[in-house]
Amino acid sequence: MFVWKASVILESYKKFIPDVYELLVRIGDAMNTPDERRVLEELYPLIRSVSIDYAIMEKSKNILVVPGEFGWSDVGSWDMLSALYGEDASGNVVVSDFVGEDTHDSVIYAKKKLVATVGLKNVIIVDTPDALLVCDKKRAQEVKKIVEDLRAQGREELL
Repeated sequence: MFVWKASVILESYKKFIPDVYELLVRIGDAMNTPDERRVLEELYPLIRSVSIDYAIMEKSKNILVVPGEFGWSDVGSWDMLSALYGEDASGNVVVSDFVGEDTHDSVIYAKKKLVATVGLKNVIIVDTPDALLVCDKKRAQEVKKIVEDLRAQGREELL
C-alpha cells in the first residue's frame, strides 16, 4: 500500500516521469470546468502505462517503509466478492433479489431486479443500469477484453 501527500507524489511525477506529469496537470486544470470530459477523453489515453514501482518508487530517496497488518483484501474482481458478502449454502455470493434452482458456486449481483437461475454452476451474473454481464467464473479475468472491445468501438459511456 502506498500513502502520500498529493503534493509529494506530484513532485515525484514531475521529477521522474515529467511527460506523465504534464498530462496530469493539464487534466487537473480542466477538472470541474466545462472542458473536463473533453480534456480527460483526449489526454488520458496519451498517458503511458508505467508501473509506479519502476517509475518513481525505485528512484525516490524520500521513502519510508512501515510494516503493518491491515486485514486488507484485494477484491479486484467479481469472483472475489465472497470476501465481502460471504456465500450461501450453495456456495453462491448473492447481492440481489435472487431465486435459484440448482445454482451453485456462482456470483449474482443485481441491485434493482430479481435474478432467477436454473441449473447454473460457476457463473458470474452482474446487472448494472446500463449493462448485463454473464460469464464463466474461471474466465472472469477476461472481462478486460470486453472493456478493450468497448473502448475500440468508442463506447466509453459503458466503461
